[in-house]
Amino acid sequence: DMNLSKLVADDVPLFLALLKDLFPKVTDPPKKSYKNIEEGSKLLIKKNLLWEWEAWMLKVIQLYETSLVRHGFMLVGPTLCGKTEIAHILTTCMSNDGNPHRTVIMNPKAITDSQMYGVK
Repeated sequence: DMNLSKLVADDVPLFLALLKDLFPKVTDPPKKSYKNIEEGSKLLIKKNLLWEWEAWMLKVIQLYETSLVRHGFMLVGPTLCGKTEIAHILTTCMSNDGNPHRTVIMNPKAITDSQMYGVK
């Protein structure tokens, strides 16, 4: 699941077909459920007067899964596709669930590489 969020939508079927060819006897693992995140996100979506769109909710879950294995990440996509709202909903949901989080937005053009990555 971690790799699917990094792929362009057209490449997902090709990637899954490659996995089936390489590992024909391996079955798909059961889909993991994050009840607290899913329910909390749905409540925040209603509170913020947003639409509960299935594809958008999938992106919230994918971002959550990415946050479990990465220290930092960036959201890329076209203007007005919901990147900021996805990050805000997830951060608020995780904080409300007793796991405080905050978002730090950096402009990579305004700081040096060592400042951004913490390397001296």
